[in-house]
Order: sequence, then structure tokens, then C-alpha cells
Amino acid sequence: MIKLKQLLLKEELIGKYSTGIDIYKNPKSISRMSPGLRAISFPSGDLFVCDDNWGINHIGLEKWLKSNDYSMPAVNNSINELFSGIKKGYISWQRMGDTNDFYLSRSIEFGWFKKLFNVDKKEIVFIMKKYILKIKSKNPKYNFVPERIGGD
Repeated sequence: MIKLKQLLLKEELIGKYSTGIDIYKNPKSISRMSPGLRAISFPSGDLFVCDDNWGINHIGLEKWLKSNDYSMPAVNNSINELFSGIKKGYISWQRMGDTNDFYLSRSIEFGWFKKLFNVDKKEIVFIMKKYILKIKSKNPKYNFVPERIGGD
């Protein structure tokens, strides 16, 4: 049944995590997926989603992507590339319940930006909104909220 859904949605199932959890690139729908699932976005706008909320953390997803030839973006400390995706070349997201809303992962600390790049939260959010436009261009059904899930 899932294969039929994938065919109808024309989305890219890029593989399975070692525990059998599906990993997608720019999924057309997440309505059938786990509430609170985890995702990573690259500065290119690509969104990598694992259909699980606790079995894979962002570091596990990062390692899986690297080991399956999905190279992390280069880290060059450029503020215009959203601080090199929090020093690793990507931004980690978490779905809010079973909605189409993605919030920044709890692991993202705005204090890091201030310390590393000497910018305040207002400037970070402004830059992040530009980054989000790129993600939305490839993933228009989803909302990306430049706030940490569960608040500060």
C-alpha cells in the first residue's frame, strides 16, 4: 500500500534507516507520517524527512545522509547561508504534532548564533526567513517557523 501511495504522490523515498524507518527527500505529503517527525533542510532548499519521531535523532539522520552520498553543505561560516546551517551545513526541524508545521529543533540555541556570529535573535530570524523561502519553493505544502519547537 505504501508503494502505491508513493507512486501517486511522486515523492522520492531515498532509503531506509537501519531500523527500517523510511527517509524521504522533499516528500509531497507528511499527513500519513509520524507526528513530531524529524527533518533536515539544506541551503539548496531540499528537505530530508524521516518517518519517525523518536527512533532517529538529527545526528543519526545526518550520519545516514552522509553515508548514503547526500553530502552535507560546506561549512564556510557565511551569515548569508544561515550561519552555515548551524555550523554543520543544515538546519534541523521537528514537525509540530500531526500538522504541516515544522519548527526549529530543540537542539538549536539562538545563543550560539550570538556567540559565534555576534548577531541578535531578530537578525537571525530575518536571515532565516530568506532561507525558509528556498525550502518552501521545493516544499510548498509545509510551514517553516523560525522558532524553536516548544519555545525558548
